[in-house]
Parts: sequence; structure tokens; C-alpha cells
Amino acid sequence: MKRLFAVIFFVLAVFTISGAQTQARLELDNSSSLTIFGSTNISKFKLVLPGEKFPGKLFNFTYQQNQERISLSQNRLALEVKNFTSTNRIALNGFLKLIKSQTYPVLDIQLNNLEIISPVSGSNSINGKAFLNITITGVTKQYQIPFSSISENGMRYADGKMRISIRDFGLIPPVEMMGMVKTSEWIEINLHIVARISL
Repeated sequence: MKRLFAVIFFVLAVFTISGAQTQARLELDNSSSLTIFGSTNISKFKLVLPGEKFPGKLFNFTYQQNQERISLSQNRLALEVKNFTSTNRIALNGFLKLIKSQTYPVLDIQLNNLEIISPVSGSNSINGKAFLNITITGVTKQYQIPFSSISENGMRYADGKMRISIRDFGLIPPVEMMGMVKTSEWIEINLHIVARISL
């Protein structure tokens, strides 16, 4: 199965080689996570997919860089929505109901490419944008997610954040308790990746 989490931030270590295809290996750490932040008119909530629930830990990739753009051979990830957790059980159940988890048990992400912002000489950090497609309830939308990455003690740490509307996927924000509790259409998706990369 093609996978994406490692791919999204694979740029973290690899933009010294240009033009030719290159093989590399990435090992994800369990401290990685994907978090969805949402809110209602009376409270906020978050849903977390912890690193130990990511589908696989070791990834082998072929990538190719042309100037500031990187393309990768493995670029899809199917996330099982049942693996999300939350301290707010009502919010979690509402989320699963909203995205029709019985009919659509996976959230699909496909990476198209990465663009790198020219780094500062001597810096161990990288910034850029990931261009990706997200599919929820059978509806696919294109997004850009800015990300940053830094290297410390042999590990790469990368973070990306984007704000989207659930209406993009034809979903209607739920209203509960006879209209007293209204869920916002806006959610924020945060990706936190911790990994070891070898070329």
C-alpha cells in the first residue's frame, strides 16, 4: 500500500541531490501525530491519530528533485478513521457520524509534490509547501499545506498546519440539542512528524 505521512515531510533531509532519482529509507517515531482541532459555539475539541496507529513505520522511497520541487514515488495514505481518539467522546462520535465512517472507513491523502523555500546557508531547518489531495466521504479536494522541518540529534522533526472547511466535502456542520449546540464548519489539521532518514 502506498503511504504518505513519511512522504509529506520527506523533504526534511533530501534536497542536496538534484535531477537523478534517489533511493531513501524513513523510519517513523511513535511521537508523530495527526491532530484535528474543531469547535462548537460552546466548546473546543481535538481528535488525535497517534503515531502508533499510523499504517506502518518503515518506508522506502524513490524521489527526484528538480530545482525547488520534489516528486516522490510513494504518495498515498489511507488513514482508518476509527483510530482517532479524543478525551471528548461526544465530539469523536459526532466526527465519525459526520464523515459517515461506516460507509467511508478511511480518510485518503495523496501528495502531488513538494516545493522548497530556499534555505538559509548553514541552517538545519527547511520550509516549504506540500501540494496534496484529501478525500473524505468520496469527495476529493486539493490543498496546499505549509510546513517546516528541523534536524536534531539524528532525528528530523516536521510540522504542517492547514485550516479547511468541512463544507468543501459537501458536509453540513451538525446542530445538536434542538439548535443550542452548533459545530463550526472550520477545522484545523496539524501534522507532526518525527523520523529518522537514511539515504
